[in-house]
Amino acid sequence: MDLFFPQWQGSGATDEVYHGARLLRDHLSPPISFVDVPVQPLHPLTLEQNIWGRAVLIEQLSAARAILQQHDPSHIFSVGGDCAGEIASVSFLNAKYQGDLAVVWMDAHADMNTPASSPSKTLHGMPLRTLLGEGDASLLERAFSTLSPRQVFLVGTREFDPDEEHYIQQHQVSVLNDPQAFQGLADQITSAGFRQVYIHLDFDVLDPGIFPYTTAPSANGLSINRLMAILEALHRAFEVVGFSLLELAAAEPSSLTVIQPILDFYAHRDVY
Repeated sequence: MDLFFPQWQGSGATDEVYHGARLLRDHLSPPISFVDVPVQPLHPLTLEQNIWGRAVLIEQLSAARAILQQHDPSHIFSVGGDCAGEIASVSFLNAKYQGDLAVVWMDAHADMNTPASSPSKTLHGMPLRTLLGEGDASLLERAFSTLSPRQVFLVGTREFDPDEEHYIQQHQVSVLNDPQAFQGLADQITSAGFRQVYIHLDFDVLDPGIFPYTTAPSANGLSINRLMAILEALHRAFEVVGFSLLELAAAEPSSLTVIQPILDFYAHRDVY
């Protein structure tokens, strides 16, 4: 299943990632034909229970949930806006494969805050913690399942808030952030006993010196060659049942030049 979920409210008051998602969709269609999750256009956000735009985010999560229930996919390739759109897809596939799912979170940020700990109160900094079963009750009840910490592999993550660091240390979440660790990722997933993989790709995992078109650029990121090597290794070793492209903050086609190898790699695969 190919899912288009251009949610922007989780990233704050700007709809840059909405337009970035549309740019990606236009570039990938054809050959890919997407199923759309309805998303409201730009509107003012209100702060409710420590989450900006909470009500509409819950509404959009419910819509994504209904679409996944209707189609019941075994694989999900998604183009999206902010990272909070992952709550539906990851929790669905985790339920589908009964926990036999490694989640490779390729992101400059851990996205593991709660509404109470988040400095920004924007949901795109909370989806992984929500998937781990902690966070807003209304979001949690709309998830299909929860992950265990051993299912999560943070790749290229280099910015952590204090509560995130505490959670990672307490629960021994895998953090891989150097070339040797990247090369051992497949072995680590195999040793943990997982056969299926979900790849979350926030474009801010890339170094902003080569790709600045993100909502929260972070220095010392991955090169395109390093990222492609990781993706190819995961595809050789596992059944990749889910993959997402997220948080592109651009509207001009020229911004896609650097990431074209990623787009080509997935646009011509039959696995989804």
